[in-house]
Formats: sequence, structure tokens, C-alpha cells
Amino acid sequence: MAKISTRNLKKDIKDGIIKNFYYFIGEEFFLMKNFTDKIFSVQNKNFESNSKNSIDFCLFDSEILNLEQIYNAINTFPMISDKKLILITSSNLNEMKQEFFKNFLKILSDIPNFCTVIIQDTSVQDKKNMQYLEFLKKISNISEFAEFKRESVSAQKQAIIWAKKLGKILNNENSKFLCQKCFNDLSSIKALVENISISSNEQEISKNLIEKFLPKFTEKYNVYDISKAIRNKDIVLAIKITEALLSQNEEANKILSVIISDFTDAFKIKESKKAGISKNEFLKLFNYKGKEFKLNYAEILAKNFDIEKVLKILLDADIKIKSFSVAPELILNSVFNSMMTLKKS
Repeated sequence: MAKISTRNLKKDIKDGIIKNFYYFIGEEFFLMKNFTDKIFSVQNKNFESNSKNSIDFCLFDSEILNLEQIYNAINTFPMISDKKLILITSSNLNEMKQEFFKNFLKILSDIPNFCTVIIQDTSVQDKKNMQYLEFLKKISNISEFAEFKRESVSAQKQAIIWAKKLGKILNNENSKFLCQKCFNDLSSIKALVENISISSNEQEISKNLIEKFLPKFTEKYNVYDISKAIRNKDIVLAIKITEALLSQNEEANKILSVIISDFTDAFKIKESKKAGISKNEFLKLFNYKGKEFKLNYAEILAKNFDIEKVLKILLDADIKIKSFSVAPELILNSVFNSMMTLKKS
């Protein structure tokens, strides 16, 4: 096994050539997810990408991966399907230590034939962490290793080319808008350009046309998916999930309360560190025993955002939503726009 281009990966899937182990890395999560769903669907016709766990599909989605649980899942025979499907997704692999990489590599070096494993690594590739880089080097030798990088600029140019071939005008500003709406996924961009070109008599593809023909969201999310997107500093994805939830009649105040809870945790851990309170003391002091994962999530937020400023914006938004002074979706959009400016580099 070795590094594979997305073009060759697409061809393999089309030809039904599926390997036991895939390692996907990069920022383009939706493209990653698209390939993952296709691979799993080839292996198991009954696979549903929105299901969390089923008899023959296990999802490990956490900043702290439990290697023992992963080992047991990989080495347990499928119950009713030909293949056991294992999805491991993390944005925190770049922060692991040498012992973790050593044990993780050992597990992944011996994947049985009855199992298909896909790892989605959305970590920032930190060149200072030599242990992580060495792990990637070794993992690329035993997996189908594919990189998914953001291609926003090339996607915009490609959209303009597609529009021109179909006899339409798409300027740079509207192309950027269209690509953002499609989250820079080339297949979605092409489909939208073609749909507008076929369905509209207007010569120019305007923002109004893009909004009009943009497909409705069909993916199922929950409010905690927003939390994960924010931890990954992917505010665009957080906005998309929020719009999807609101279209499914989710309450805006519920969405906001989960985000407030996350940033309150982050504020607590930040101030506790200033006061010299250890992790164990913190767990007892704030009754986080059994909820250590919340502490890990809070530390990520504290590292990625200006916590005090974000928390003030969230509390102001909470007051506005409860007073019914402004439409909830506008308040949430304002919150996310503010978060964009408060991310730490």
C-alpha cells in the first residue's frame, strides 16, 4: 500500500477494488466523508452514513481515542455482513505522544481481511511534532494514504470554466459565493452549475440563482456536531450544520445553550490553570468525574479561541433570543461571524 491520488481512489471505488485500510488526512472533511461513505457502501450495501453504531459498523469519534476499544472492534468478526466497518475520526492526533503512536501503529499493522478501517485525520500537520510526522510516514506505507487539501481557489476557477462551457457567465465574486455554499466540494459545485444552467434562461449565474437552486440539506445532524466543528475552528461547517438543524425545526436557544456550555467549560479550565488548580482538583471541584471528555474539549476551545470575548457574545445572544427582539437565525449568524474574528491562529 502507498499514497494514492483522489483520482485513482475514485477509480478503485468505481471498479469495486476496496482495500482493508485507508488513512485520509487534510482539511477537506466533506470530500473525505464522501469517499468514506462510498467505500463503506461498496463493502456493505446496507451501510448508512448517518448511523452512529450498528452491528457491523463502529464509529470512534473523540479527541482521546481508546485503543483497547479500537483493537477489540477491529478483531471482532462481523455478525451479518461480509465486512466489519470501522471509522476512526480525530482532529487531535497531532498532539499524541510516542507511546500512543507506537501502540496505534501496532494495531493498524495487523488488520484482518474481514475488516475495513478508515481513519479521518483532520489534525493540523504540525512540523514540530516529529513523532507525529514519523507516524504519518509509517502509516503511509501500510495504508491507502490520501491527502484532502482545500482547493477553494482552483474550485472557483473550475466553476467559471464549467459555466462558460454551458453558455453561462459566472464572475469571480459569484463563483466564490457558489463554492462557499458548496463547501468547495467539486462534485457539488459542478452539479449546482449544471442545474442552474439547465433550469434558468438567465445568461449570468447570480447569487439569487445560486440561492434558488442550492439543494436542501439532507444530512442528519445534532447540536453536538456544531460543538465539534467549532473545536476544529471550522466555523463554515458550524454554520452549515446550524442551518440544517434550523430547517429541521431545531430550537435556536437549544443550539445556543450547548455552545454556551462548551465555552463556559473552557473559561473554567482557563481560569483554573491561572489559579494553579490541577486537573484532578478541577474534576473534583466542578464535579466533572466521569465527564473527563468535557475537560478535553474545553482545553481545545481555550487554545483555539479568545474565550472571554466569545462568551460575552454568546451571553448577549442568549438575552436577545429569549427577549424575541431579533430573529434567532440572524442572532446565530452574528455569533458565528464574530467567532470567525476571534479564532486564534
